[in-house]
Amino acid sequence: MVKFAGLFLDDGDVLIFDRMRRKRHSSVYDTAGIISATEAEFAVDAATVLVQKIAMLLE
Repeated sequence: MVKFAGLFLDDGDVLIFDRMRRKRHSSVYDTAGIISATEAEFAVDAATVLVQKIAMLLE
């Protein structure tokens, strides 16, 4: 998924996406509760921006 995203998004967006993906994986499969409220808010804001960028690419 990260490689696919790299075809369409800039490097900074791919980096953010990959970090959020790894953090989610860790929180689900390794240690629950490792994501702070601040990190969660950042993830929601970053995801919103990424979805908007992807929507523009699809138009």
